[in-house]
Amino acid sequence: MDLSQEIEKLVAARCAWRQRLNAVISDGSSDLSVENLKLDNRCEFGKWYYGLPAVQRDSEQGRKIQELPAAFHVGIARVFALALAVRKTVHAKAWLPAASFSHSAAS
Repeated sequence: MDLSQEIEKLVAARCAWRQRLNAVISDGSSDLSVENLKLDNRCEFGKWYYGLPAVQRDSEQGRKIQELPAAFHVGIARVFALALAVRKTVHAKAWLPAASFSHSAAS
């Protein structure tokens, strides 16, 4: 596989996150751990990057290459956590009786 095909494959994998996020929002759950999502060494890019010799990873260019995917993983983990929290909050509020929040119920 040439470099352009590799890049296309990695871009497609990143686009799949939109579908996963939509599923989290609609289902309110995920089989993915928010903590694991923060890790940038488990995806295909991370496996490739961390498989490079240390001298390449530790170079200025190597560190720059790693910054964007690492930030992506932290960001997507935050979005997943927020989506799960919002979904749980909305779901929990739906179970609370409306009368318990009214002024007359407190009297």
